[in-house]
Amino acid sequence: LLPAVIDETARASPEKVFAITPRTGSLRDGYTQTTYAQVARAVNKLAWWLDEKLGQWPDGVEPEMLAYIGPRDLRYAIIVVAAMKTNRQVLVPLSQNSPEATINLINLTKPSTLIGTTDMPSVWDGVCAAKPKMRVTMLPQLDELYHDVPVEEYPYTKTWAEGKNDPIHVNHTSGTTGLPKPVPWTNAVGATFDRDRELAAVAPEGKKLAWTLLAQKKIIVTMPPEWIAGLLLTLHFPVYLDTIPILLPTDAPTPLTAEYMDTVHRMLPDADGGVYVPDLLKQLAKHPAYVNNMRHLKMAAYAGAALDKAVGDLLHSFLKVQPLMGTTEVGGFPLLESDPVHWDHLRFDVEHPSGARVVPHEEDGMFELVIQRLRGQDDFQPIFRLEHGKDSDVYHTRDLFEEHPDEKGVWLFVGRTDDFVKLSNLTKFNAGHVEDIINRHPLIREAVMGGDGRKRPFVLVQLVGDVDAGGFRDEREREKMVEAIWPAFEEVNKLVAEDISLRKELVLFTRPERPVVKVGNKGTINRRATLEAYKAEVERIY
Repeated sequence: LLPAVIDETARASPEKVFAITPRTGSLRDGYTQTTYAQVARAVNKLAWWLDEKLGQWPDGVEPEMLAYIGPRDLRYAIIVVAAMKTNRQVLVPLSQNSPEATINLINLTKPSTLIGTTDMPSVWDGVCAAKPKMRVTMLPQLDELYHDVPVEEYPYTKTWAEGKNDPIHVNHTSGTTGLPKPVPWTNAVGATFDRDRELAAVAPEGKKLAWTLLAQKKIIVTMPPEWIAGLLLTLHFPVYLDTIPILLPTDAPTPLTAEYMDTVHRMLPDADGGVYVPDLLKQLAKHPAYVNNMRHLKMAAYAGAALDKAVGDLLHSFLKVQPLMGTTEVGGFPLLESDPVHWDHLRFDVEHPSGARVVPHEEDGMFELVIQRLRGQDDFQPIFRLEHGKDSDVYHTRDLFEEHPDEKGVWLFVGRTDDFVKLSNLTKFNAGHVEDIINRHPLIREAVMGGDGRKRPFVLVQLVGDVDAGGFRDEREREKMVEAIWPAFEEVNKLVAEDISLRKELVLFTRPERPVVKVGNKGTINRRATLEAYKAEVERIY
């Protein structure tokens, strides 16, 4: 259990490094090491603080729900563990959620208290306007929690059997197809990574789970701790895998820019690798100098979406490119370490108790990753505890693959079920593949393809930030921009059938006030929401 491991490690090895953290909220002030002794002290201080502010919550009853939004620092990890000690759990909404989305989560989980920080004093204003009776309190600063003043250890005496099913943090779905839904994580679900580490210790070469490649490594974490991936990398992985996460300062831009990450890479010559969203790697790859400044890294792992092959090939020439897969609802998929040659092909541990299987998808020659319910493996299959999974024996991830022509059980990710466009003549194609090619053009920030039920596909283009993406004075200016970016479209037309080929009159441009809609900051396009925003313009061009 997390509190017990942290306290035990702090007693046995107080100077052991838990994380590498910014000295201040600014990158220019550099980094320092945060030890287990400091983290344990902060957890204990915060546990006593919670009891003092909120009153002691009795043992033996359902844990009290709190909700926390704060700066992107270790306080996310610290409050989760402190809450566990005091028989509480923490709802972790995304800070960029709309007030409507956060209020919906509040209504569903019913926290007694909203917790913020003095750094972000207005973070709960939208919720409080709708729910003026909600109690709000502010968390102490990190310096106060770390301060080297002796503090009595807050006791945590639960055994594994007593505490394994306790909910510890509640994250939520992305809300791509509606309001986000809460997803509770228990002690047992988080501790599955501990079992994966044990399996890796006896696994033959090439058969280790991808997560375990982060064990005992200094890893730059580009995901914020409010994401489930960020919380895993800054709490569960340090405890269960001995990963040393390197956090970004709280002044990091959102979304992260290639220029900022290049500065981070140059400041951290001892980092072993990083975990990135593919969109960030794509932006870095456009600058040869930025790529050169990554050559001290041994690994670039990515999660949240597929990585463009040209970008991956470039990075693969000098470091290990490692895909990671998972969702808030399912947890981590049992992905094996990447093939040393075919970095973009995936292999799954089909004997892993998570129940991940790759099965035929309809009659289109593709395969889908599904989770099959296994008897006695509840801890590894949290999806079947949730409302939308509890009555089924198979969970469909909607992730689609093609099998390698020469190697059985080796899979190429080809997109999600909603990445495919079906034209009026029933021709079906992967829009994501086309978008990847178009996105390589230096003037293009994002391309989104559509055309379901139409005779031909259209492309919606968002230009890079320094190009006026909506201010064409007349049709002539628009046509001039189409000509400027058309070489990327010609590359597509060389590869696709004639009925899928792209036409200049079916190119749209986004407007500054309506950019391409992303899922959080992952870089993943919310295709449905983006195309819905341009529904009228699409009708006009047809």
